[in-house]
Amino acid sequence: MTHPLIVKLEQFEHLDDEERRALLALTDGRMLHYEPRSDIIREGEDPRVVRLVLSGWACR
Repeated sequence: MTHPLIVKLEQFEHLDDEERRALLALTDGRMLHYEPRSDIIREGEDPRVVRLVLSGWACR
């Protein structure tokens, strides 16, 4: 199965094998799912990681 990040990016640009490997090396393989209207990070919290939204919407 192809990683969802690679699938999403390849909707816009073809990635070669080296680029795919580099992207996979940057991810830890974990995917988190959030319920609608739930907080990804709360005001005042210190973000320690980058969250990439693969589907849906996020706002602040």
